Amino acid sequence: MNINLYINSLLGPCLVFFLIALDYTRKFNTDPFKRFLFLVVLTAAGLATVADFVNRTVEGLPGPGASRIFAVAITVFYIAQNVSYYLMVVFLDYFAHQDRYRARKLLLIMAALLGASALLDLANLRWHFFFSLSPDNYYMEGPLYWLRAAISYFSMVLLAADAILIRKHFLKSQVFLLISFIILNALGSLLDLFLPGSDLIWPCYAAALLYIYLFIIQTDSKIDSLTGIENRLAFNEFISNLARGQQPWHIVMMDLDHFKQVNDTLGHAQGDMALRDMASIIKGCIRRTDFAARYGGYEFIVAIRAEYNIDRLMERIQQAMEHQNEKEGRRFTLRMSYGTGIFPGDSGESMLNFMARIDAQMYEHKKAHYRERDCIASGSGISS
Repeated sequence: MNINLYINSLLGPCLVFFLIALDYTRKFNTDPFKRFLFLVVLTAAGLATVADFVNRTVEGLPGPGASRIFAVAITVFYIAQNVSYYLMVVFLDYFAHQDRYRARKLLLIMAALLGASALLDLANLRWHFFFSLSPDNYYMEGPLYWLRAAISYFSMVLLAADAILIRKHFLKSQVFLLISFIILNALGSLLDLFLPGSDLIWPCYAAALLYIYLFIIQTDSKIDSLTGIENRLAFNEFISNLARGQQPWHIVMMDLDHFKQVNDTLGHAQGDMALRDMASIIKGCIRRTDFAARYGGYEFIVAIRAEYNIDRLMERIQQAMEHQNEKEGRRFTLRMSYGTGIFPGDSGESMLNFMARIDAQMYEHKKAHYRERDCIASGSGISS
């Protein structure tokens, strides 16, 4: 038994899982449901590596106590491995769609599969159809070992299929990370399946989860922590990509009118609520393929493909704002001004000039609103 090899190949990845989980629990600019899913994946992976380490170190040791520990460790390993693999499918699907209802339905399906699989693993302790132990305490495959392997590695098939279906929801810059995760995971699984004793499944899986964690950090750095939509960093990347491409987009810059008065007279808590309301309205009006960001302060950016009707979108946003203003419990009124243009345009206008132009258009719109609304009482609306 090479204990140093086992420490490097099993407990090393476990340390990676622990450090990622420790860092992630201290980050608050992230979706709590997404964080919960990923932490469960990490915990299950860590438990599986520890169980794998235990079963490898007690294999071959004499005595009934060692045999019981060995059998239980293998069973825990199988269960925890499946939990980590199958919940990673749920995590990636939620990461792409950001649909909690969809994720919870998928989670229920996975929980049923995992529950049935766990019952089989526990039943194996009595009937030994997956594995058994020799008199000298060595692992022996049972007649239905192939079923256990199929259950475990079927998650890889689901993962690959889901990745193919959801790839269009990821940015091109993120696709490489997703592909790398699948390749590393598949490589470790194949080595584990066809080269018993290679002990590379967990180092490969640890590398794959590290890729996913970098994926999370990259995405979360572009999310506005107050409103939950993307931030200026994300917009700068988005419009830089547009500048290098040929496909034109409508870009709309929106500014909340009379916003400063909310903070000054009603407090910053009400101001934050106004910003969250506006972000929620925008998210509810745009398509999944559209782009929305908080540009800064009380300015928002929306981008839709040029073939779509921008006036219809702005009408939907205005109607949603009016509906929101009628809700009880809101001490402010949402109003906004905006400027719009198509980028990149036929004139070859630079990105800097384009942004300056729609910004100036937005403020001309705002001035017209101020002239119309100069009788708004203090506290009854949003003031700049």
